[in-house]
Amino acid sequence: MPVNQPKKTLKPIFNKEASEPFIPYGTLAAVDKSSADWILEQSGGRLANVTRMMLNTPNLMREWLCFVLKLLRCSLTPSDMELAICTVVSINGADYALIHHIELYTKAGGTRAKIEALQGCIDGKATAQSVFSEAETAIIRFARDSTLNVYVDDEVRRAALNAVGSAEKFVELSMVVGFYNAMSRFLVATGVSIEGEARV
Repeated sequence: MPVNQPKKTLKPIFNKEASEPFIPYGTLAAVDKSSADWILEQSGGRLANVTRMMLNTPNLMREWLCFVLKLLRCSLTPSDMELAICTVVSINGADYALIHHIELYTKAGGTRAKIEALQGCIDGKATAQSVFSEAETAIIRFARDSTLNVYVDDEVRRAALNAVGSAEKFVELSMVVGFYNAMSRFLVATGVSIEGEARV
């Protein structure tokens, strides 16, 4: 049965207000040299603020980063994956993730028109859906319903399965949506700020 939840107010898709982290960021001093070198290698030599925040939990840091890297290299097309992620983090008001993943969605082929229409599609406005294909609309609806309701109707699941094209990709889509709901909550709770905007 659907989970009863209060109606959520969706945040504007481009809410770029700077924020201070709730707790100080961690540092590479929290891990041994081999781990620090590995983290820097996987991060391209520059630590994102979300990685810096995770360094407050060094025992979980490596496992967390390994999982994220594997998830982002799954068999979903980059455009499908990033569209789902942008839907989730937009609903949850996780601005840090939204700003980063809008950039990745654009690199994967997402157009400005689609980015601007995404909020309307999340709200269920038919006019906003016209810029998206049937498959893209199915992915957005699946990500939206899973995020807002947890329970997803069979019709919505079937449409998402048809959109991504295989059981493997549907499971990956479900994992991406689930993970970025968790990530949204982590980012918002800890107050991770956009790089260059932190005041600590």
